[in-house]
Amino acid sequence: METGRVRMFRRLVIVGFVALAVRAAYAGQVQAATELTSILAALLEQRANFVPPLLVQKEPLPILPSEHWRSPLFQRMPQELKDALAHGAKAPIGAWDQAMWPATAELVPKQTIDASVRSRKDWGRFLKRFGVSGCSNAFSVPLITDDRLDALVYYEHSCFAGGLAEYVWLSRTSVSSSWQMQGWSTARVDG
Repeated sequence: METGRVRMFRRLVIVGFVALAVRAAYAGQVQAATELTSILAALLEQRANFVPPLLVQKEPLPILPSEHWRSPLFQRMPQELKDALAHGAKAPIGAWDQAMWPATAELVPKQTIDASVRSRKDWGRFLKRFGVSGCSNAFSVPLITDDRLDALVYYEHSCFAGGLAEYVWLSRTSVSSSWQMQGWSTARVDG
């Protein structure tokens, strides 16, 4: 039969483990958010399409299976990213957090963007409403390999003159080094 002290000790041990698990989960979320932020920052810095201020669709895009397997980009990517891309990946978050983006980025719901631009004639209304560079952007949550050294992002960039969609592969040599763009594959060009 357990004494009061033993029961109390067991409760303290359980509470301690729960507290450690909560701290570890929070640290994991912070690390994941920091990693997403660093990937997105590298993409914005290293890909010339993004001109501040930046209008970003608030809801992340899914990464759809690619039809561009013959592209040299896909041939060089790690197998883990190829496998994830072959099956498509759903966005694990419902909406972007403003803290993940530069201060010059404005997060806007897709429905609001769509309501502002139904055709090319509507871009004047879009510019007047948002006062940005005349472009809207939507990004997937990056696919990241288990070793956290490679990532793949899908994005769509729409302007009054047309738009494009690309897959961008980024990598780094260690988890403490900066992300570098390794290449991209254009999935679609409009206009």
